[in-house]
Amino acid sequence: MTSFTLTDSGVTYTLTLNGDVSTPAGAFGTWATDGKSTNQIVLTKADGTTKAIAVVWSFNADNQLCVAQGAGAAFNFTVSAVRPDLRLDSDNKLHVRPPSGGTLFEFTLVCGFALLADGNLEVAINGQKSKLTGTPTSNKAYFGYTFRDKAAPSPAILLAFWGEWVRDTSKPDQIELFFQFKVDATAYKFTMPTGSSTAISPQNQLLITGVKKGQAWGVTIQGALSVRKDDSDFSLVFTLDQQHTASGVKTTTIAIKAVFAPDDNSRLNAALDLYIGVTKTPTSKRVTVKGEGHVALGPNGLDITFAYSNTQTAGHESVVALMIATQFTWKNGALEVSYEKDGPRTTVSLSTKFLLKEGAELDGHLTVTKDGKAYGVYGALGLSW
Repeated sequence: MTSFTLTDSGVTYTLTLNGDVSTPAGAFGTWATDGKSTNQIVLTKADGTTKAIAVVWSFNADNQLCVAQGAGAAFNFTVSAVRPDLRLDSDNKLHVRPPSGGTLFEFTLVCGFALLADGNLEVAINGQKSKLTGTPTSNKAYFGYTFRDKAAPSPAILLAFWGEWVRDTSKPDQIELFFQFKVDATAYKFTMPTGSSTAISPQNQLLITGVKKGQAWGVTIQGALSVRKDDSDFSLVFTLDQQHTASGVKTTTIAIKAVFAPDDNSRLNAALDLYIGVTKTPTSKRVTVKGEGHVALGPNGLDITFAYSNTQTAGHESVVALMIATQFTWKNGALEVSYEKDGPRTTVSLSTKFLLKEGAELDGHLTVTKDGKAYGVYGALGLSW
C-alpha cells in the first residue's frame, strides 16, 4: 500500500492512502484532516485520542496535489499515473479521495480561491499559494473549472463551485458577470479572465467565452430567458435556479435593459437583435436572441411578433410583440418603417434588403409611392408576407 510518513515528538508515523496509520511499534489508528482552515493532519488512536500535525499542501506544476512536512520532500497524491478524485461540496471545501484501491477514504481541505486574469486558478492552502492550469467551464448555473493532471493519462477534473452569478451593473451598456461564493464564512468573487466576452448562446442561454493559449473555452449559464417590455424598451430577464446566495439556496434573476433598434441587417425571421442599455449608443453591446418572427395583417398595418425558446428544453416558446401597426413610406430614396411601441410611434429607415412590387397592393398601409408609381411592400427586416 502506498504511504507517506510524518514525524512528531520523535515518532515516525506511516500514513497509507486508505486512511490507516502505523508506527514502528505497529498499528496506531487512522488519519484525516481537521476540516478547518488550518488543514492539519489529525491522527486518531483506537482509544479516540488525537494528535494534530501541521503540514504544507500545494499543487505542483503538473496540477498534482502534494503534501510536505516542514522542509521535507513532498508526497505526491498521484500514484503510478493514477490521480486522486477531487470535488467541492456545497460549502466549496475540497474533498480528496486518494487512489487507494477502491476504499471510501477521503479527506477535506479548506482552500482560498482566485480566478486570475490569465484564466489560471489560484489555490491558497494555509497561505501557501499554487496555480492550477486549466479553463473555466460549465453548462449549468454554477461556475466550473476544468484542469488535467498533466502527468497522468486520466480524464479532466471538474471543480464545480457553489455560488451565485451577479451582473456588474457599473457597465450598463455591456453584459459583464462575476461569480460570488463562500468557503465556510469567507467570501470570494471570480471576475472573468481578461479578453472574455458574454453573449447569448444559440439556445438562448447566457454564454461567456474566451481563448487561452489558442484554446477556446466557454461557460454556459443555464436558465430561463424572458424578453419583457418595460417602461423604456425591453428587458432580458434570465432566471437561474439553485443559486447559493447569502440568504440560502434560491432562484435568482439577472435583468438586463435592452433596446430594439432594427436596421438593414436585422433578420427577424430567425433572430432578434437587441442593444444593451437604456438607449442605443456607439458602445452598446449587440446581442441576439434566437427564434422566429411572425407577421399578421392588423387593422392599421402589420403586427410583428417574435417567438423564442425560453429554456434549454425544446418546445417551451414565448412570444413578444415587437412592432404593432407597422406602416411604410418611401422617403429620400429609402424605405421608412413606422411602428408602435407601447403607444408612441418609432421610425427607422432601410436603404437595402427589402422587396417592392410595382402595382401590387396588399393593403393601403403596405403601399408606398416611388417615382410617382405605387409599389406594394412584400418584404423587409428578413420577413416576408
